[in-house]
Amino acid sequence: MWIAVHEEVLSGKLRGFRKKVGCSEAEALGILTILWLWARKNADMTGLIDNADRDDIAAVVSPYVGKVNPRTVADALVEEEWLDEKDGVLYVHDWYEWQQYWFNYLDRKEKDKLRKRKERAEKASSARKKNQEQTQSHDDDKKPTKKKEVKPPKTKYADAVTMYPEERQKLVDSYGEEFTVKLIEELNNYKLSNGKSYKDDYRAILSWVVEKCEKKYPNLKKSHPVQMSGNPFADCLE
Repeated sequence: MWIAVHEEVLSGKLRGFRKKVGCSEAEALGILTILWLWARKNADMTGLIDNADRDDIAAVVSPYVGKVNPRTVADALVEEEWLDEKDGVLYVHDWYEWQQYWFNYLDRKEKDKLRKRKERAEKASSARKKNQEQTQSHDDDKKPTKKKEVKPPKTKYADAVTMYPEERQKLVDSYGEEFTVKLIEELNNYKLSNGKSYKDDYRAILSWVVEKCEKKYPNLKKSHPVQMSGNPFADCLE
């Protein structure tokens, strides 16, 4: 606890108070210091001493004035304007002007307390967020990962032609073995001579190679069996 005591206090005003009380200048300064220390806890920033009168002031200084009448001290404080009295209400004279260092200190202290409280809250929030992210990451690690279906490698049927075995078998089932060989040969030659590539050779064969080979090798394409009618002699009927 501390208060500011300015050298301006050592003035005629202090001498007037000393003479009315009947004490030394040092004793008068001591009385004022006791009053101000008490006001630190009992007066607001404007100097208002709530619910106090001269008798209360006398009680405050009583232990420190020796044989001097405490009420005489209280009266002298008002008469010499160390205390202002308005409508029975007491104020410490120029309280804020004399003690602004203290009030500025309190203001900085309060702001510092709020700043530290905010920093602690932000730190706690950041820690919670980090913990949640770590928990989420841990839970994600526990989740079974869906394995991507890996297709077997395609079979190479010519230098530049690859297909799955089942795709080649479909060609054989549809067009016969000899025609299928020509289909693969035709696509292979085209790709090698033109530097062409296809994502799917089987689809390329179906797309255009079949039609080309049908024209080049019409007799190699497998013919589908003709469905017979129920009459065995239908072909002989005129």
